[in-house]
Amino acid sequence: MLYNENSQYYNRLVELNSLAEHIFCQNKKLLLIDNNLNGIRETLGAYRRNEIIKNNIEKTLTEKRDKEREKRKALIKELVKLNPSVTEIPLEEAKFLLKQ
Repeated sequence: MLYNENSQYYNRLVELNSLAEHIFCQNKKLLLIDNNLNGIRETLGAYRRNEIIKNNIEKTLTEKRDKEREKRKALIKELVKLNPSVTEIPLEEAKFLLKQ
C-alpha cells in the first residue's frame, strides 16, 4: 500500500513539475517576443519620418505573442485543475503561479 501511495505522489509531482516547466517555457517565448516588439516600437519614429519602410513584422510578432499567451493560459488552467500544493512545486515557480 505504501509503495502505491508513494508512486502516486511521485507521478503527481512529475506531472506538476512538467506543467510548470511548460508554463515557464511559454513565458520565456513571450519575453523574447515582447523584447522584439519593444524594439519595433522604438523605431516608430523612423517609420513616421519615412526613413524605413514599415513591413508586417510588428503584426506578425503581435500575433505570435497572442498565440503563445493562449498556450500559456491553457497550461496554467491544466495545472490549476490538479489543485497543487505550494510544497509540491519549486518555490520560484510557485511564486509565479500565485501571481497569475
